[in-house]
Amino acid sequence: MKETHFFLGSNAPTGFVSLYDGFTSPARDQLHIIKGFPGCGKSTFMRRIADALTAEGCPAEYIHCSGDPDSLDGVYFPTLHVGYADGTAPHVTEPRIGGASEDYVNLGAFCDTEALREARGEIARLTEAYRREYDKAYAFLAAAAAVRRAYAPDYSAETVARAARRAKSSLAHRVGNKHYVNPTATYRFLSAVTCRREVCFYDTIRTLADTVVILDNECGLAPVFTAAAAAYLEGRGLDTLRLLDPEAPEIIEHLAVPALRLAFVTEDRSRPWPYGGARHIRLDAFPGQAELKTALPALRAMRREAAALTDGAVEHLAAAKQLHDELERCYIPHVDFGAVGELAREHGKRLLDVWTKTEKGV
Repeated sequence: MKETHFFLGSNAPTGFVSLYDGFTSPARDQLHIIKGFPGCGKSTFMRRIADALTAEGCPAEYIHCSGDPDSLDGVYFPTLHVGYADGTAPHVTEPRIGGASEDYVNLGAFCDTEALREARGEIARLTEAYRREYDKAYAFLAAAAAVRRAYAPDYSAETVARAARRAKSSLAHRVGNKHYVNPTATYRFLSAVTCRREVCFYDTIRTLADTVVILDNECGLAPVFTAAAAAYLEGRGLDTLRLLDPEAPEIIEHLAVPALRLAFVTEDRSRPWPYGGARHIRLDAFPGQAELKTALPALRAMRREAAALTDGAVEHLAAAKQLHDELERCYIPHVDFGAVGELAREHGKRLLDVWTKTEKGV
């Protein structure tokens, strides 16, 4: 069984950053967009379908909620070219080729909205309250980003060029003389700042790659390496999986190359690689002694101050989660979960039939 786990959304300094537009391809995939109210079973619906298929060996990509990583916002079955996504705010999703590539699954139809009217005032209060907590969290994350900018090291052009050249030299012998065509860059988040601090799905790297290369990033040069590596690989026609930094989505934090079964993982003291068996590229050896004397104390101070501000964001995300749980409790008594479960079984059975035929080569 092959499972991978990602986020498609990030709680970032600018607010919620969404990668949902790149979840599936309208040209080859069918996406079921799930609509419904809080607490009506969207995550459970997707998990039941995914669990039914993975139990039979069907590969699945799980998309977790950046607000609550225990909840699913999407699931995709690459062999079947079928996906499901929670299409409600903040990651509102609508069809691009309506019906042909995307359709709706309306779980709101199983909710007694007449009964909800008595709780209208409480629902409005909780909705506004949890959104305010998100606004506070984003303010803390913006402050952390400002600290990172203020302390950003100013390396010489030669130091930056050395890191970029190292990226190319690390890949040249692996790619060899092969030239691929029509490269695709896929964007995901491997980690997210959540109500449970930062959650990172490092096991996904071990699923995707046989060779893991750690980029030592105490000096902050890993983004130079990953950007240069992605450009080189795509220039040679190779597909890449760009795993963006959740607090700085313009940065490629980690990089996977599916065709080579290779991954580059950024590591520093605050984000250590939790497993052995990886080789290292010592990017920290690239700056000169004079640059290090200035950069390292500033970077260490930056990480301390930014971490404290991120902790403040986590507190507000946790408060938002509690409020959202209360909001869901307003809806749960009025949802026909038997009907939701039956619909999940229907979808799962239909996909299992396709998967069984695929496995048998029918």
